[in-house]
Amino acid sequence: MKLAFWMATGAGKTLLLHLNVLQFQHYGLFKPANILLLAPTRGLADQHLSEARTIGLPTCKATRATPMRTCC
Repeated sequence: MKLAFWMATGAGKTLLLHLNVLQFQHYGLFKPANILLLAPTRGLADQHLSEARTIGLPTCKATRATPMRTCC
């Protein structure tokens, strides 16, 4: 099954992604050590980072200077 949808700018796509992660954690559907979120631009990555921290998701930002193995 494949699913595609369209949402306008400012419609809450970032929030829906973060709420989905919280829902999976709440119901115990999976318990990953880490979740890797890739974004097409730095601006969008920073938006995800900021909003995830706002709702209480543990986060870190991997860069060339701080790769995943050292930041999480």
